Amino acid sequence: MRGPLDANTSMTKRRVSKKDIERWHLCRFEESYPDFPSGEVHPGETPDFRVVTQGRTVGIELTQVFHPYEDGQRPLQEIERLRELVTEKAEKLFAASGGPPLDVLVHFSPHAVLGKASLDPLAERLANLISRNLPQAGEWYSEEYDWINREWFPEEVSHVRVARFGHRSWSLWRPSGVGFVPDVTPELVQAAIDRKATDIDNHRASCDEVWLLVIADGFSISTTMSVTQAAREHRYLSPFDKTIYFENFGKGVYELSSA
Repeated sequence: MRGPLDANTSMTKRRVSKKDIERWHLCRFEESYPDFPSGEVHPGETPDFRVVTQGRTVGIELTQVFHPYEDGQRPLQEIERLRELVTEKAEKLFAASGGPPLDVLVHFSPHAVLGKASLDPLAERLANLISRNLPQAGEWYSEEYDWINREWFPEEVSHVRVARFGHRSWSLWRPSGVGFVPDVTPELVQAAIDRKATDIDNHRASCDEVWLLVIADGFSISTTMSVTQAAREHRYLSPFDKTIYFENFGKGVYELSSA
């Protein structure tokens, strides 16, 4: 399938660090929470951030929650990371071969089982697939896996969409997928609190008050969840002065009660 491109389509790509992501989460939380302390924000490690306000220091520790998984299963965030690695490797191979800047969206099959040993061969097949059917400048191309194209189309991939912007000098390759949205349970939130509670004494050594921000990012499948009334109203065992659940995508803020 081919078609014209929207001239207003625009995206940027930048490699970000863990601290970049934490800072982004904190900024979005600050925008969403009227009681965020005013003052200078200093990044750190124990806790992740300190806000110095009126002679007091409020420490804010961050932790993310992900889809739960059964024993023996691979965490969804690990699967997502392997898909990202395949896509990044394919992009580099394509660029090294002299390919033009492209906007590529790779839909992986939900049945695909990726391992570290399979990443390089799959990336090579994916790069070759994109090279096989390059769209003209200003056009896009779409193809799905089927029995006819299986000789050249990797079975681990269900669909690719390739767009070529003639005026753009940089590429954007990214994986995609689908999944269900589970409910956030009190047990999942309590487990996140327990993981961070072990460092509370270290946090208090440099802070007058310590908050824990439990984050459901919502910008990937593994971090998209529905917060239930039971999770919002449960009384948690938390040593933090404030324990807050933050839905980053929708910017929802829920202060949690402690027993």
